[in-house]
Amino acid sequence: MKKISVFLMFLCMACQHKTLEEKMKEAANKLIEEIKTERDAQIKDIEKSFHFSDEVMELIKWDISDEIRCLGYFAKAKNLQQVNTFQDLKKLSEKKAKVVDGLIVNIPRTQWGIFIESKVLSKFTNLKYLKIGNIDHLPLDILEIKKLEVLELECMIDFQEIPDEIDRLRGLQHLTMTEINNIKKIPEGIYRLKKLKSLTLTKTRGNLNIDDRVADLKDLEFFSVDCLISPEIGKLKKLKCLKLLGYLNDDVYGAIFELPEVKTLSLRVQKKDQYKGINKLKKLRVLDLYAKELSGEIGDLDSLKALIIGGYTKTEYPNELNRLKKLEGIEISYNYKLKIAPAFIPELPKLVYLNIELCDSLQEFPDKYREMKNLKLAELNHNKLIRTVPKTIEPIKGVIRIQHFEF
Repeated sequence: MKKISVFLMFLCMACQHKTLEEKMKEAANKLIEEIKTERDAQIKDIEKSFHFSDEVMELIKWDISDEIRCLGYFAKAKNLQQVNTFQDLKKLSEKKAKVVDGLIVNIPRTQWGIFIESKVLSKFTNLKYLKIGNIDHLPLDILEIKKLEVLELECMIDFQEIPDEIDRLRGLQHLTMTEINNIKKIPEGIYRLKKLKSLTLTKTRGNLNIDDRVADLKDLEFFSVDCLISPEIGKLKKLKCLKLLGYLNDDVYGAIFELPEVKTLSLRVQKKDQYKGINKLKKLRVLDLYAKELSGEIGDLDSLKALIIGGYTKTEYPNELNRLKKLEGIEISYNYKLKIAPAFIPELPKLVYLNIELCDSLQEFPDKYREMKNLKLAELNHNKLIRTVPKTIEPIKGVIRIQHFEF
């Protein structure tokens, strides 16, 4: 991990005429990019060295999985272009508008007005992929691009409104909107995008509500949101990957567990009874939980290959988790009360990847951990009291990695 103090260095190097807020944003973005670059290098090293299953690699990649998915979309573009000023966009529209099928637009704040009013995007009639960085309004000429299949609105912290007419993009299959902090409501047009296969609405401050009309998006396969959602989500029978990053009403959990095709599920859970029926997810491969409570019913997920448990702050984990006989990878994080590593983990016969991180009280491992001969990689990163390999697990020290944040 890069030194966090690099943030201060970037801040000092920022131009003097910029406001403090702009300096901090610029410094933070540079730091995030460095961290992502380093994480990406680590992932490539792990892929090359260990040849883990797809499910275990998905666990390892979890913090950048959405970015990887989006990379797949624009990798298909035959003529992808990126512009960073309105002038460059205008020149591109005059010379190559008909041949460009992928476009990334990052316009500076000072040019937002002229960009939005220019209607220059409508000239890109063959555009299939469009990604736009932070602006305050959506250029309405986007709605004229009839061939558009992928629309990404990234880091829209100043964005005010999504037009209801967004359903004029009838061919849209993938819609992503992140950091839409100021949006007050879900536009009705989203519910009329019948061809949508993936929908991402994240960092909304949880103040949006996806209503019963979500059931109309029958072709959705990937769904990632952090706001309230109707139990009608249970009618989306094609869903394969579901990331519900906010807290939900109790009746939504039961609806989710009726989805027959879900292979990847991310949930926040506060009560044990919210797990009731989770064993109906017969095809579930990856389960990501941020949980105040755990239930032994998780142990009935016969097909599970990767498990993430974050935010659980009790010292004991359900014994029934040792029934996850197909589990290949597990991550435990943010348990500040955990002093002794969970007893069930060495009883998982197919486990090849273990990650325990950000557990500041962790210091002991039961003797059974030294017998985990199938383990290929154990990451014990950023645990305050684990600086070197504990004596009880020295027999497997060859697969253990330990890193710490540097300040």
